[in-house]
Amino acid sequence: MRTPAGAGCSRAAARTLLPLLHRRSICHSIRPVLTARPTVKRTTMVARSSRRPRPRRTAEEAHRQILEATERRLIEGGPEAVRLADIAADVGISHPAILHHFGSRERLLEALARHAIAGLQRDLVQVIGTRKSGDPPERRVARALRAFERTFQTFAGRGYARLLAGLVLNGRDLGPQMKGILGELARAAHATRVERRREDRRPPPEWDDTLFGVSMVLISLFGDALVGRLIRLSVGLPEDAATGRRFRHWMASMLELYQPHRVAEPGAIAYRRRPLPRRNAGSSATTHLNRRRRKLTRGAG
Repeated sequence: MRTPAGAGCSRAAARTLLPLLHRRSICHSIRPVLTARPTVKRTTMVARSSRRPRPRRTAEEAHRQILEATERRLIEGGPEAVRLADIAADVGISHPAILHHFGSRERLLEALARHAIAGLQRDLVQVIGTRKSGDPPERRVARALRAFERTFQTFAGRGYARLLAGLVLNGRDLGPQMKGILGELARAAHATRVERRREDRRPPPEWDDTLFGVSMVLISLFGDALVGRLIRLSVGLPEDAATGRRFRHWMASMLELYQPHRVAEPGAIAYRRRPLPRRNAGSSATTHLNRRRRKLTRGAG
């Protein structure tokens, strides 16, 4: 059976047009996908725009915050707990930022020690400034004990004795940085001693005596923070905290109530001597000595 000529043309045209129509339908089906805007980037942009920027710090603020975070780590875990990565995370800065401010971990610890000693000096000068004219011995001892306890708390409770000891044992030269750092404390203590001597109508104390006294107290409290418990235990004292406080109270009493008298030899201590009786006007030194000898001879006989 023959097909009409028109029908054959229509079939040939269909075979030609079907692939084109198929492609067009595919294009229509994928056009929404191609023209759609990606939602992931939009949400990312929204998330980034909603994130708050980091607060900008001045150099002084960053310096102070780093020292505060370092001190918290020192109090919580000792010098071993001071790690730059942890401090950077606490402050919210990068590790290189800490190196930019301090240079190294050792220099950070040295700066922290200077900061703590300067703060301790302010506290001690404030305690010394509470002195009043005519204070009884009990009040003077209580004031000295209050200063001792604050110093001991800095060295032992906050870990600065271990910090300083570790730096020194590791070969760090702290002399140039610590030179004269407690000068204000020494001057305040000396001014108090001068005023007390003036009230008692005694000659003023020597400057070296004040420096030796301040050094003795600080060295004693520094050693007490490190090995005081072991030393007291070794001599037969209890190792509790109450005994340590009794020891510091005893030291404050010794310092406030016992005043040595210097003589010409360095480091020597002279006891109070009974003054010689005054000579009568016109008597010579030889006559005075002869009278003394006769009195001693009569007393012996």
